[in-house]
Amino acid sequence: MQFEEAPSTMQILDAIRDTKSLNLFNAVSLEVNRASDIMIKLSITRKQFYSRISKLLRAGMIKCVDGKYTITAFGTVIYEIQLILGVAIENNSKLENLDLNNSSNEIGMNSQEQVITTKFVIK
Repeated sequence: MQFEEAPSTMQILDAIRDTKSLNLFNAVSLEVNRASDIMIKLSITRKQFYSRISKLLRAGMIKCVDGKYTITAFGTVIYEIQLILGVAIENNSKLENLDLNNSSNEIGMNSQEQVITTKFVIK
């Protein structure tokens, strides 16, 4: 049995690079799984759908079984990373304040302490 080459970071980012692609990935992640349902929900054309879905398939983020699209285990990890990124973006001002007020180099925090502190600031 041969395994395909793992997708590159660029391939993953290319697959979700614009709003329509990201919305498509999220729709599949949230179990909207038939092509026609996705196209209606996202108001995209067949061409837009299939050009974007093919990138998600090649990146290994989704799969198609019996005409239904589902997220893969790898895609679930990417979806969770996207959620974490969203939280970081929503809390950017808090993180900037943390950088300004608590320069980790000045107070001698190691990287694990920085992560723990950041988690408390975001909450």
